[in-house]
Amino acid sequence: MYLLGFSNNQLLHSLGAVSWPLLFFLLLLILFVIREIIHRRRYTSLQKDYAGQLLQEQQTHEQIRDHLEQEAQEQTRDHIAKELHAGCGNTLALISFKLSYLSGACHPELKEEVRDTKGLVKALLSEIRQIGAALNTDHIAEIGFLRALERELDNLEKRGSYRVEFSVTGEPRRLFREQEVMLFRYCQEILDNVAKHANPTVVTVGLNYLSERIMLTISDNGTGFDKDRVIRDSAARSSTGLTNIQKRAKMLNGRLAMKSRIGEGTSFTIDIPHNS
Repeated sequence: MYLLGFSNNQLLHSLGAVSWPLLFFLLLLILFVIREIIHRRRYTSLQKDYAGQLLQEQQTHEQIRDHLEQEAQEQTRDHIAKELHAGCGNTLALISFKLSYLSGACHPELKEEVRDTKGLVKALLSEIRQIGAALNTDHIAEIGFLRALERELDNLEKRGSYRVEFSVTGEPRRLFREQEVMLFRYCQEILDNVAKHANPTVVTVGLNYLSERIMLTISDNGTGFDKDRVIRDSAARSSTGLTNIQKRAKMLNGRLAMKSRIGEGTSFTIDIPHNS
């Protein structure tokens, strides 16, 4: 049988001569594709590892930066507290002493005015000492977080801005020094924002000591806010009250939950491991 002028033997010989180079080329092509697939997988894996390493290094740098920032803030607070005590406190004490002297030497009609002025000076001196104590890191670490928070809430209620309801459940216990100071600053940040923006009549603080964790909730019945908008604004700016609250919660290894609706108040809850 002939096909296009080729015999069967000639045709088979020609096909065999063509097929072997083709098979060899296809084999090389398959090997090349397999090699590329393996290399791409390795490259993708290396990319993921490198991205994970970069993310970890970035998080470490952020933690170091936040820690250094916190240390600088505490040093500034300690400096202000000492200046208030040594400068303003001593000056006001001297003014009070001089007023006491004047009350015995001045005209009888002025004695009442002098006594009233002396009372105002004493009240201002007491206020400055309270502010200095709240700023002083060593004082907070010495008396502990719970007592420091109780004093802070008492001072806020005495100012007459709003009523404070404070409750403690579980067995109170001390934390590490840095934890106690950080948790107290976290409370101060929230309470400061409440005083500035919320305009509440009641602030409720609940502290729950669990076996391995501590839960702290601060809520108010104030004006509230649009949570999503505030979160977006905080992401765009690095120095808002909410940003500082989130940073402190992160440094405490805590889980922060925030709830707020316009006209319905705001609630912050932080859940932190004990002595993390």
